[in-house]
Amino acid sequence: MTRDTDPEVQQQQERVEQAREELGATVEALSARADVKARAQDKVGELKERAGEKAGEIRHKAEELTGKAREAAPDPVVQATEKVRRRPGPVAGGAAALVALLLARRWMRNRSGGRSTTGARAAKRANTAGRAARKQAGSTARSAKRQARRARR
Repeated sequence: MTRDTDPEVQQQQERVEQAREELGATVEALSARADVKARAQDKVGELKERAGEKAGEIRHKAEELTGKAREAAPDPVVQATEKVRRRPGPVAGGAAALVALLLARRWMRNRSGGRSTTGARAAKRANTAGRAARKQAGSTARSAKRQARRARR
C-alpha cells in the first residue's frame, strides 16, 4: 500500500509545485499592473520619444517651407525683410506709435460714451431738460393729490 501511495503523493507534490509557480507568475503580473508609478514613467518616456520625433519632423518641414518661400518671394520683399532684421528699431517704433494711436482713439471714445463731443453736449442738455420735466410733473402730481385730499375733508 505504501507503494501505491508513493506515486500519488509524488503527483500531488508536483501539482502543488506547479500551482505555486503559476501563482507566483500571477502575483508578479498583478504587481506589475498595480505599480502605477512605474507604468506612468514608462508612458512618459514613450510620449517624450514621440514628441521628439514629431518636433524633428516639424522642424524639417518648416525648413523646407522657409526655403521654398524665400525662393518664391520677390526680391523687394526679401530685401525689406533683410532690412527689418538688420534694423528693427524703426519698425518697432512705428508699431508702437500705431498702438498708441489706437489706444488714444479708444480712450477718447470711451470717455465720451461713444458719442462725438457735440453729441455728448446735446445728450447732457437732454438729460437736464428731462430731469426738470420729471421734477415739474412730480410736483404737479403732488399738488393735485393735496387738493383732492382737501376737497374730501
